[in-house]
Amino acid sequence: MHSWKLEDIIFHAPILCFVIDRDEQLILLSGGLADQLGLKPEEELGKPAFKIPALPIKRSHFRKALSGHTFSITLSVQGASYETSLKPLETDGEIHAVMGMTADMTKHLQMEQFLDDERHRLLASQRLNSLAGIASGLAHEINNPLAIISGYAEQLHAQAQKGQLSGDRLIFSTSKIVEACTRCHMIIESLKHFARDGSHDPFESCSVNDIVTVALQLSEQTFHAMGVKLEWRRLPHDIELKGRRLQLIQALFNVLSNACEASLQVKEPKVSIQVLDHGDRASIEVMDNGPGIPESLRVKIFEPFFTTKDQMRSVGVGLSTAKGMVEEHEGRISFISTPGATCFSISLPKIPARTTEQAS
Repeated sequence: MHSWKLEDIIFHAPILCFVIDRDEQLILLSGGLADQLGLKPEEELGKPAFKIPALPIKRSHFRKALSGHTFSITLSVQGASYETSLKPLETDGEIHAVMGMTADMTKHLQMEQFLDDERHRLLASQRLNSLAGIASGLAHEINNPLAIISGYAEQLHAQAQKGQLSGDRLIFSTSKIVEACTRCHMIIESLKHFARDGSHDPFESCSVNDIVTVALQLSEQTFHAMGVKLEWRRLPHDIELKGRRLQLIQALFNVLSNACEASLQVKEPKVSIQVLDHGDRASIEVMDNGPGIPESLRVKIFEPFFTTKDQMRSVGVGLSTAKGMVEEHEGRISFISTPGATCFSISLPKIPARTTEQAS
């Protein structure tokens, strides 16, 4: 039986170990990655380290480690990605060399990129599902102001033909038309913003009232069509949060959609939303009067792809997506559920009042 030594393990392991002395000479080189990088220890040892192109370290990194820092770097060599951990080597309190240990991160980074792409694909799919669900409601919402515009325009046209159009009547009718056009514009803008990916938007000051208002604009026609009563208990004063406005709207919309579905299981479905001020934090709370979440399902409620709905209508990423978005804002999403009532709470840090006043 072969007696394995540490040197044998390092030689065969999928890593690269090297040591560079203070004179920048390569004094140790071993590991299974040497062949992959085209490095031959018997030829490279004793050479100036930074004249070996395939060695995954740069002089600036070496000097930083030589000054006493331990850290990691990622470099691309021959089309592959390598992560190298650097550590100064000391004897009697004096640094005399730098040790490096390298691992091939190419497949790991490719997998991370694949998972990130899949996450964005799922988010896009979830947004499309949501848009499909609210499209008919928004079409009805737009039809109302369009009917107002058409009605007043026809009245103006008829009165103008008869020579009976007064200045007061013109001002009144056109003001109603402008109001209806503004309403249409707000609905379309809300839909446009909701449809796009906001994950790379900069963080900015966001009004809680604005976030709730837009989420309700996108939700209310669906609630109305399904016969779900929707209540909003507005705070008398607004609260400012720092975050990505679109993501916060999407997170709240997802929670509202979940509450709407849950409340449909009772005779008089109702969903209420309120904002609570907790000093340095604020919470947006969404409560439904559905049957509640069974104890056995509570640990799974935020898991991706978990859903109790018809698989043709939901892919089960609404609440998990909302959780991810909220946590990106240093927030928390939680719920309390009892038979006949479930409350989801989105807790987020506030912008201090002093900062808000200075900004204004």
